[in-house]
Amino acid sequence: MNKEIYLSREALPLILTLFELPSREITGYVLYKKYPRIAEILVDNGWFHAKNKGGAVEIGGQLKNVVWRSEAKAYQYYSPFLGWTTVSVQQLTRYGINMNQCLDWLLTLFNISRISKPVTLCEGVLCKLGMTLIDNQLVNVYICSQLSNMKNLPIVNNLLSQEKSTSFSLVVYARPSIMPLTLPNNMVEVTLESLLKERQRYCEIDLDTVRFAMQHKESDLPPRSIKRVACFSDDYRLVSLDDKSYPLTKKQAAVVEALHKEGGRAHKDLLQAQAESDTPLYQLMRKRIGTRWGYHPIWNTLIKKGGRGYYYFSDEFSIEFQASFFESKDSNVNVSLYDA
Repeated sequence: MNKEIYLSREALPLILTLFELPSREITGYVLYKKYPRIAEILVDNGWFHAKNKGGAVEIGGQLKNVVWRSEAKAYQYYSPFLGWTTVSVQQLTRYGINMNQCLDWLLTLFNISRISKPVTLCEGVLCKLGMTLIDNQLVNVYICSQLSNMKNLPIVNNLLSQEKSTSFSLVVYARPSIMPLTLPNNMVEVTLESLLKERQRYCEIDLDTVRFAMQHKESDLPPRSIKRVACFSDDYRLVSLDDKSYPLTKKQAAVVEALHKEGGRAHKDLLQAQAESDTPLYQLMRKRIGTRWGYHPIWNTLIKKGGRGYYYFSDEFSIEFQASFFESKDSNVNVSLYDA
């Protein structure tokens, strides 16, 4: 009997982002530095396969040739100024997403029987998960990814048009497509995140939203399903909000980074300590606008005040990092977690 697999809402954005990459890999450096709260949990629970170690690794903005030195019992690279320098295994290892576990999780999520296995229609792009029962109605479920690559759109359109089932079908995106698909009348496209219950620790399908999606197009889904995106640079010194970029001071960036690494909720004392300042947060988050001072655009929008001195990221936003932090192997992919 297959055990049921669960995924936390905190880990979902990382998994969905990796779904969008041709390599579906992430370096240990990025995984453990940018996702410290969930990295070890995901690795220990089998969401990633550890891949190669050693070779050319980017460290401090420069490629270093890392080798295993038996006398030191460690991976090291040589520097003329520092000599042999040890590098952690976590930093060296590349982790590939465990697609078998991801598919098992999706089957659990949509309550699809494992008697018939998922069918890959286009490798890395389109998979038919199977059929689920909703209100005594059989529903086909497909999962799509990498539709940010324009070359994949006609392939998916063609494959779905050839599906002969008369049952209703959900075409689920890992991430929104850059263009809508041309689907038969018995199919509807929807993002995975829009189908999930809100404010749950683990991902769980909201059947009311599924029922709504079965009767409406993606554009008609409830407004709560559409999240605004806050996209940060790797050092948190620049944020893109509603397609406009805003700089942050060093102290403001420290506040945002600390809040992010604490899982989106933290006490003011911790945030002030990370910013190395006794200034109240509402004053730290001010910026000069022309000749006047005002609050930074992320204050009271992305960052909000809770009770008892706590601050949190608003659920209205999805936190992402801009492409300059990552290195992509495919020019059509906007964001890559392949390397640091």
